[in-house]
Amino acid sequence: MSILFATQLTKLSANKGLSQADIADKLLVPQQMVSAWEAGVSTPDLTYLVKLAEILDCSLDELVLGLPKRNASQLGQMNFGISQPGIGGYYSQLLVLLFG
Repeated sequence: MSILFATQLTKLSANKGLSQADIADKLLVPQQMVSAWEAGVSTPDLTYLVKLAEILDCSLDELVLGLPKRNASQLGQMNFGISQPGIGGYYSQLLVLLFG
């Protein structure tokens, strides 16, 4: 995740006109921490990832994986590979999802 995340963080920050210091101030962390993230030396934990996505107005998929932001209508059109079975099939699929 480091290199792609670092690239995305740098790109998305620049697009928003935010410096490392700006992001650090918003996250209440030292600027060196943000610098390490942008350099790919370290990666933030999930709490900071979520806050970064909010600050940068992007999805976690875009921030971490480089995938474009999807809107609600696109998500509704996606095929997640789950059919609409009868009630028995529903519960068996649910059990498989829960317990592997």
